[in-house]
Amino acid sequence: MLVATVRLGVFGVVLPVKAIAYANPAFLLDYRGVVLAFITVFGYMLTDLGHCSLFKLPKFRTTSERNFFAATLVTVLGMIVKWGFF
Repeated sequence: MLVATVRLGVFGVVLPVKAIAYANPAFLLDYRGVVLAFITVFGYMLTDLGHCSLFKLPKFRTTSERNFFAATLVTVLGMIVKWGFF
């Protein structure tokens, strides 16, 4: 979840806004605001997850949780290999 959030924020929001800001310097302040907002939201999310004790082990207790985690991990790794090397 954390990695997906970072990737979505960076590749879906920050980099496109950065390209716009460097093409038109009038948007530079907006770009900086978007980056600071993203850092703030991500920091809040980490704080909330820590408050709910999500960083303690064991994370996955049931068989279905383990299976869904494994399926998601295999799918994401497969997509990375497919898109990155072929």
